[in-house]
Amino acid sequence: MDSDPPPVYTAPVAIDPRLLELLVCPACRADVKEEAAGLACVGCGRVYPVRDGIPVMLAEEATPPRA
Repeated sequence: MDSDPPPVYTAPVAIDPRLLELLVCPACRADVKEEAAGLACVGCGRVYPVRDGIPVMLAEEATPPRA
């Protein structure tokens, strides 16, 4: 049985700029940028959640790429 990932209820959290420079999308290896919904990939459009101030950089946890 497929289940949707749990909803993420987080206030926007500033990611340390030094960490943000190191993070890349695990699916396409492009850079990510901060958005209200999480960390968005500039390449494929996936958005990775940030839970308790920690980026969850797992492709299966990301919202699907934008069409």
